[in-house]
Amino acid sequence: MKPIEFKNNTSQRIYNDYINRCKRVIKILSETDQNECLMEVNSYIYEYMQNHQNEEETTALLNITERLGNPEITLKEVVAAKKIDQAVKTFNLK
Repeated sequence: MKPIEFKNNTSQRIYNDYINRCKRVIKILSETDQNECLMEVNSYIYEYMQNHQNEEETTALLNITERLGNPEITLKEVVAAKKIDQAVKTFNLK
């Protein structure tokens, strides 16, 4: 995942903090699944920022991270689903 670079230092700190929180939540997943999750979150942020360029950068970033929600809560479902998929794929009745 290529991190988004912001002009405003405060925006960059907010973004870095959000992504780091996401990384902590998904660290139990495989590297492939981690990358997939981070790219999806990053994509949502990037697209929102592109579509809201008329807003002040920090305000737009705060708006999208608020919409995405607290990573410790919203990504738990993603992690659980990925772990269930992994368990089903590795389950062998023999």
